[in-house]
Amino acid sequence: MVMLLAAMAVMAVMAVMAVMAVMAVMAVMAVMAVMAVMAVMMVMAVMAVMAVFCVV
Repeated sequence: MVMLLAAMAVMAVMAVMAVMAVMAVMAVMAVMAVMAVMAVMMVMAVMAVMAVFCVV
């Protein structure tokens, strides 16, 4: 019985750790996606400014 409870506790801890790991990975991916979007916007803005200067 004690062994069973111990095994269940270990499984629960592992499950919590797995969930935390998945959340951490998702958070990192979200941050990377935001950074990528910002980088694309910056490039577009630079291109727009360059185009304006070229026209002028």
